[in-house]
Amino acid sequence: MPRHEALRQYRLGTHLMQSLTGNRSSEDMEVLPAAYFYPLGPDISVHWFRDGSAGALGELVRTETRVVHWYSSVEKRIGVQDLDEAWVRAHLDSAAYARLAEPHLE
Repeated sequence: MPRHEALRQYRLGTHLMQSLTGNRSSEDMEVLPAAYFYPLGPDISVHWFRDGSAGALGELVRTETRVVHWYSSVEKRIGVQDLDEAWVRAHLDSAAYARLAEPHLE
């Protein structure tokens, strides 16, 4: 996917999968349960950003978790404005999201 497309809202996730698969199943596909993608549901995914959540990361991410998804409006409710490298580094000791993101920093 070209970068300019990947940065468009809703281009990743289910929209991408529907496009790649023609919105059809096949014998080569396995549909996994929601826990593989949503260890925290959309409304409570705000916990990824709360102070003190870093210590609970082992409880938040299950052994079957492959991808962590949240709705980007969630972190806005608690005042997180920019999820950039500076925010991640500043919250490594406090926020679960920062701990998840750290290995992916340059």
